[in-house]
Amino acid sequence: FIHRWPDAVVARLSATLPVVSIIHRYPGLPVDSVGTDDESGLRLLVEHLRAGGHERIGFFGYEPGFSWARSRFAAYVGALGEAGLPHDQANVI
Repeated sequence: FIHRWPDAVVARLSATLPVVSIIHRYPGLPVDSVGTDDESGLRLLVEHLRAGGHERIGFFGYEPGFSWARSRFAAYVGALGEAGLPHDQANVI
């Protein structure tokens, strides 16, 4: 799959065919995905900013309707925690 497809369509096709999604994840469905490593990317970014003395790091682009936005947001919160920084929802748009 390229682009986001409705879960019902993905469920129907994945029930009879092996399928792969490019970028988007479909939790609970037997679909492999190929995409970016959000966790490592956000960890490296937060480490870089922290090394530069930054401690108030925000996240722009949180839209719960998109799987990639949820994944990146989760990686952002995790990276803050690993760096010992607090998550402040006021820094999220």
